[in-house]
Amino acid sequence: MVRITFKMMFVLFIAATVIAFIPSTSQAEFHIILDEHFNRDPEQQGGRWPWRTDGGYSWYHNVRLWPPYYLVRNSNCGWGWQNLIFSSHVLRDEEFFGSIWCAYRTQDGEDFPQWPDVDRYWPNMNGWAIWGPFDLRYAIEGSRVAYWYLIDLRFYARDSLSVVIVNDRALLHSDDDDFHQFCGIGKSYSVSTGGEWFRDEVFFDSLYVNGELTSYLGESECWLAFVWQSDGVDSCGTGAFVDDVLLGWDDGLFDIKPISTLMGYPSEEGDSIIWSSRRPVEGDEIYFKLNWKLVGAEGSSPPFDIEFRIDDELLFTQHFDSLEANDTLLHTTIIDETWLALRGQHTIIWELDVPAEDEGNVEESNEENNVVEEFLEVDWDPPAIFAINTPPEGESDIMMDVAYEVNWTVSDSDEFEESFDVNLFWTTDTSGWAEDHEVVFNDTVWYDVWYGYCDRGEHWVNFTWTDAMVDVGDHIYIAGFARDANPNHITWAISPGHGVIRFNSVQDTPPAEVVGYELVNAYPNPFNRSLTIEYTLPVAERAKLTAYDLSGRSVATLVNGLIPAGRQTCVWQPSAIAGGIYLLRLETSNVVLQRKVVYMP
Repeated sequence: MVRITFKMMFVLFIAATVIAFIPSTSQAEFHIILDEHFNRDPEQQGGRWPWRTDGGYSWYHNVRLWPPYYLVRNSNCGWGWQNLIFSSHVLRDEEFFGSIWCAYRTQDGEDFPQWPDVDRYWPNMNGWAIWGPFDLRYAIEGSRVAYWYLIDLRFYARDSLSVVIVNDRALLHSDDDDFHQFCGIGKSYSVSTGGEWFRDEVFFDSLYVNGELTSYLGESECWLAFVWQSDGVDSCGTGAFVDDVLLGWDDGLFDIKPISTLMGYPSEEGDSIIWSSRRPVEGDEIYFKLNWKLVGAEGSSPPFDIEFRIDDELLFTQHFDSLEANDTLLHTTIIDETWLALRGQHTIIWELDVPAEDEGNVEESNEENNVVEEFLEVDWDPPAIFAINTPPEGESDIMMDVAYEVNWTVSDSDEFEESFDVNLFWTTDTSGWAEDHEVVFNDTVWYDVWYGYCDRGEHWVNFTWTDAMVDVGDHIYIAGFARDANPNHITWAISPGHGVIRFNSVQDTPPAEVVGYELVNAYPNPFNRSLTIEYTLPVAERAKLTAYDLSGRSVATLVNGLIPAGRQTCVWQPSAIAGGIYLLRLETSNVVLQRKVVYMP
């Protein structure tokens, strides 16, 4: 069974890029068999040639020196990778840049190379940089090699760079006469490019052997060579450089090519599928989709089938009698039933031409991409358990301008979930809540009570409704949501009952018995869960009761609004604060009173 790997997908991407950049003369599948950017780590390569490439092919050099040989005897001339000369036209983000210098020479041995920015090439050079062999038996029109080149000649010379294809290994050692008589010459360059890189290509059916147009399509063994030749006159520059060599061939066959896979989840209404990359959790109902193309030579395919399996269980099959090859048409296959996600790792397999192990029913240009295998990890990740407890079931009184204690609990059946993101809101109108809980985000209807992170367990926060926010008799509802570590997990909740805004006229002592302002008592002190605070006002007026830490930072506003005359009480139940000493401060337009309390959680 053949699987699509990252490298294979990268090669397919490069192929698509080349076809888009170089207009093809056919619609067949384009096979990239060489994608060379000379970007290897020079330390790993030892700065030397030759080096081997994937698939057992090799770059290597061969040098023939024209007479008089004694001038450059034992010179070890050849091509070489140079890190001072590079092109990045195709891949711009490589860590190591490089190209090959056609006139590389190592007169003092390969451990002491010359460099193109300080050394010139020699006269009487016939240096070959060779790659191969490669197979063109199944290649058709459009098969070619593309490359970038730069030529530096300071004045006119008879020196040149040639791109050559040969089908006889013996020709790799050709001298000048055999070179022109027997080698397949694709392009030759003898004019300086002025320091600029240029891109060109050579087609394997457009080669010239001894002046005759020749095709090497159908040959079982071919070699690619970049050949630098210089005459007997002194050199006039640094010569030629080559980079970003891309060699591929068309085969004229169909290819059923996978493009992408997706997972989908039913919408809340159940009338559509939401395609998403989120990781599934146990209990999810999942659809699977495969996008694919039928590309290749013009015509219609024979019948074929597509199958979908999870853990070797066949869940879906689709049959096609015939499809027209169309490079631009994207086909989509969706399994017709959902799969209930089970906790653990699962193997998902799309088989595009059944049976893939027997190369299916369609003769394809690439039989190795008919199986798409992916591994799916399903987590046990239940959402948070969230409840808003106030107002309790039924109808409760909420006193205007008096702190009201909002209570909620949050937990998770996954014991490792410890922290939760909680958002609480209030409203006087719950219209639309049943249809869409996200109406809490509509600021014209819902308003913040509290938001932040809290641990599992029970929590309280004090909130005060003022006459600027509500009117006496308004009905108050509290709702919100909690999220655990999975941002896709949202648990919505609404209070079991509602509160009715009342004017705060409750007082413990008749006003006539109160003769002044007093922060009467705070008990128990020290306290660990709740603190009852008593204070008196001689007249009805606006008052504010606040708790501060010793640095002067406000940690809770307990009362803030119009308070009737007489003795009043309120309860403080701290949350998310550290134990220690706190100051209670009662402020009116006439006095400021303080009392110290100790919180021991």
